[in-house]
Amino acid sequence: MGYKLSDIYLFSDFDGTLHSATEGIPQRNLDALQRFVQKGGHFGLATGRAPFSAKEFLHLLPINSPCLCVNGGAVYDMQKDEYIYTDFLPEQARDYIEKILSSYPELDTAVLTDQAYYYVADPELAAGRMKLQNYTVNPYMRQPMEGNWFKATFNCRGDDARRYTDLLNSRGWEGVRFTCSDSYFIEMLPVDTSKGNAIRKMCERLGINIDQTVAVGDYYNDIEMFEAAGFSACVAGAPEEIKQLVDKVLVSCEEGAVAQLIELLEAKYEG
Repeated sequence: MGYKLSDIYLFSDFDGTLHSATEGIPQRNLDALQRFVQKGGHFGLATGRAPFSAKEFLHLLPINSPCLCVNGGAVYDMQKDEYIYTDFLPEQARDYIEKILSSYPELDTAVLTDQAYYYVADPELAAGRMKLQNYTVNPYMRQPMEGNWFKATFNCRGDDARRYTDLLNSRGWEGVRFTCSDSYFIEMLPVDTSKGNAIRKMCERLGINIDQTVAVGDYYNDIEMFEAAGFSACVAGAPEEIKQLVDKVLVSCEEGAVAQLIELLEAKYEG
């Protein structure tokens, strides 16, 4: 089927793909996204962040498509300020988190609900790394937390997230799975939650052919999204395993990888 640029839905991971921790969002990316949307393209984030965190960038980004938030745990319409799809951790996740805290006291742990982040361990390390302000300390898992639980996160003090992820997945706990979104950041998600499943849910709800979707990311939590999307790309700094999975390896985040991808889309669909 012949598509035009206005038929394309582009989903970009935020941290490490669209946004650099040291340099912010490259101006090249901002300019290209504005141009893409002005030409009729559809743009949304595909991020591990919750909607209330992603909204912080609405004033910068021309988001005109539902966003894939919480690593696929939610599809959120920023314009309508409403959820299209949600997936929450099962009740037994509380027990799993307590077992993880007992087995690995070196991990700094937080729970993300549809209302806020809650720390259930020492918050200082993770707060410093994430540079986020909207965290509430809640040291007792049995103390009630408002809202549904999207995910739990675990920060390790070294670049050892892949090892912890493998250890936790080997426990075979029902209803959850573990992934890593950075070299020190592990996430516990509902077993069927992924950015790839979120793309499928969005396409199903909106009547979009998945061939119209384009995905760009940088890490292991993006794998399912790469597999689902019609076209996939990653930044130059992605692990080698990731580079083998995608259709295109781009320049680095800091050099404007998302802009390079948009230029490729313009050449393909406007030529």
